Amino acid sequence: MCIICYTYEAIFMKEIDRRTALKICGAFAAGVVTGSISPDISIRINKQVGTVTGLPVGNAGILRQVEEACKDYPDQDNCIQNIQLSPVSKVLGVSLNPFAEEVAFRATPSIVLSVVEGNTDQLGADILCGLNDGYGLSRREFITGAISSLLFGTSHNITNNGIDLKTIPASQTVCGFAYWYLQRKFGLVSNTIAHALHNFNVIYR
Repeated sequence: MCIICYTYEAIFMKEIDRRTALKICGAFAAGVVTGSISPDISIRINKQVGTVTGLPVGNAGILRQVEEACKDYPDQDNCIQNIQLSPVSKVLGVSLNPFAEEVAFRATPSIVLSVVEGNTDQLGADILCGLNDGYGLSRREFITGAISSLLFGTSHNITNNGIDLKTIPASQTVCGFAYWYLQRKFGLVSNTIAHALHNFNVIYR
C-alpha cells in the first residue's frame, strides 16, 4: 500500500517527505479498513433499526427494483434472495457510482465549508488526501455532515414512483456520516476507497 502512496506522492506533490507520505498512507489505510468492516456493520444496523421500528430498512430504490423483477416468479422470496446484478451494474457499483456520490455528498459540501471558513489547508486535503490534525469534528462540520448524510440516505429511497417514505435508509445514513468523517480528516481519496470497497463486498461476496 505504501508503494502506491509514494507513487501518488511523486505524481501529485512537488516534494516527497516521510511525514506527507505517511499521511497519504493513512488516508488509503483508513479507506480500506472502513470499507472492509462497514458491510457487516450495516447489516447489524439495519436489523436493529428494523426490530425497533417495525419498518422496512435499507436501500428502497434497489429493493423496489428487485421486487418488480421478481413479481412474476412463483417463489418470489427465493428470486429476491438470488437475483444477480448485470455486469455493467456491478462495474458501475464499484467505480463510477461511489466516486460520483462521494463528490456530490461529501467532497462538494466539504469544499464549500472550507471556502466559507477560509481554511485553505483543509481545502487542499479535500481535493487530494492527507491526514488533518485532530480527531474531532467542529460543530459546523458535524451539522454539515449530518445534513449531507441524511440527503445521501434519502437518495437511496428514490424509486420509479418517487421517494419511498416508509423505508428507513439507516445504514446508508450512518455510512454516509462515516464517509463524511473520512472526507474531512483524510480527503476524497479515503472516503471514495471506503465506499467503493463497501459496494464491492456487498456485490461480490
